[in-house]
Amino acid sequence: WETVNKKRGVHLIRPENPGTHRFCYDNGPIPQRSCYDWSSQYTGSEYASLQISSLANKHIWQFKEMNMTYQLFEQAQRHLRLHAPTHLLALLLALFTALTLTLPALAQSGNSITVPDSEGNVGTWSSMALDSNGYPVVSYVDQTNKNLKLMHCNDVNCSGENESISTVVALLSTVDVKTSLVLDANGYPVISYTINGDNFDVDLGLARCNDPNCSGDDESITTPDTAGRVGYWTSLALDGNGYPVVAYQDVDADDLKLMHCNDLYCSGGNESITSPDTVGDVGRRPSLVLDSNGHPVVSYQGQNKLKIMHCNDPNCSGSDESIVIVDASSRTGDYSSLALDSNGYPVVAYHDGATGKFDLKVAHCNDVNCSGDDETITAVDTAGRVGYWISMALDSNDYPVISYRGVDDELKLMVCNDVSCVGGDESTALPDPNTRIQMTSLVLDSNGYPFVSYYDLGRGDLRLLHCGTPDC
Repeated sequence: WETVNKKRGVHLIRPENPGTHRFCYDNGPIPQRSCYDWSSQYTGSEYASLQISSLANKHIWQFKEMNMTYQLFEQAQRHLRLHAPTHLLALLLALFTALTLTLPALAQSGNSITVPDSEGNVGTWSSMALDSNGYPVVSYVDQTNKNLKLMHCNDVNCSGENESISTVVALLSTVDVKTSLVLDANGYPVISYTINGDNFDVDLGLARCNDPNCSGDDESITTPDTAGRVGYWTSLALDGNGYPVVAYQDVDADDLKLMHCNDLYCSGGNESITSPDTVGDVGRRPSLVLDSNGHPVVSYQGQNKLKIMHCNDPNCSGSDESIVIVDASSRTGDYSSLALDSNGYPVVAYHDGATGKFDLKVAHCNDVNCSGDDETITAVDTAGRVGYWISMALDSNDYPVISYRGVDDELKLMVCNDVSCVGGDESTALPDPNTRIQMTSLVLDSNGYPFVSYYDLGRGDLRLLHCGTPDC
């Protein structure tokens, strides 16, 4: 049989050789043909049915096998070509295998992978949190329309293509606009972000929404630091009053900066802004958490090394903070992601970019300030050029769970079986092996199962992984 829809670019064609079937699709902004071949002994197409239709400029491929129904949503402008076998069930098996390997609507091993936003080139610099229902809330950048966007899902997997997606603020430029998202006590999003303006101006921006979805075009938008080119690599936390605390880099001075606002909206132009580390080129890609006293703890790359600062006051003022080089190896500390264990000791996942290495490393300190030069440092993944775009959380046992980019630019997940990831026997998974990714953001749900938002570099989409087990 043959079905051709030239307007939509969809072709279903019976092949010359009925003993094999072939699945091909064009992938990415610049089409790249990928094909897969199978042979099958299966017959009995009475167990399956196939429906092809279009809705809102999307192809909907819905196919049923036995009592299970699967759906694939694919944008119309991405041409999809299927070469079908004689028996329909064999086609279904081929489709199911291909889709579980390559396309977003289906996932392996009980994992859910969805593409909640694919309108244009979207999904860079995502930052994710979970609301009180465990539903994902994600801030990210729309490169096509130059907007900072907020997605609030209405289910745990962001499935159904009916999530709330709002434009929070229009951007003059989307170059290196990193976002950092936290939910306040009401579940309303608070986002720090980089403002890249005209004449190479770079400022720190803060958006505070007055509803869970940032809808209504009436959110609070402020620019609390405009002194030079500032606001790169922002990392946000909220203090006990809900006031924003932001770590970021001053790229003119190559300094680490810390802002602690004295109100919910960082308005008034009178926030506490300090530069607690100014020694050399410091402050790259900071990761901020607050300790039990509300004092900032920040990991970052400084002087091409991993540094950790633990402030002794909420504003990091007084020029007497604890600042320690945790890993003095050359070209380490980039892409750092920080958490505090149950003792308040810092745990950091980071990239070791030394020539010939390019590893993922974990440092677990044995005191609150990482002092003494006796911290546990482990190279946990050394299999090629790995350890970029890192995001980390600690599970209920204080074991690190880390998302990052693998050797083939794929999403990789590591779940450690001890607090310091030692022993070389950690669990690793490739839950989305055929997607080139960047910019991951990881959180754990109430069961300890990982959520990861990330950018699909090939297709220009926002993707979301929800693991079906603690180790994916």
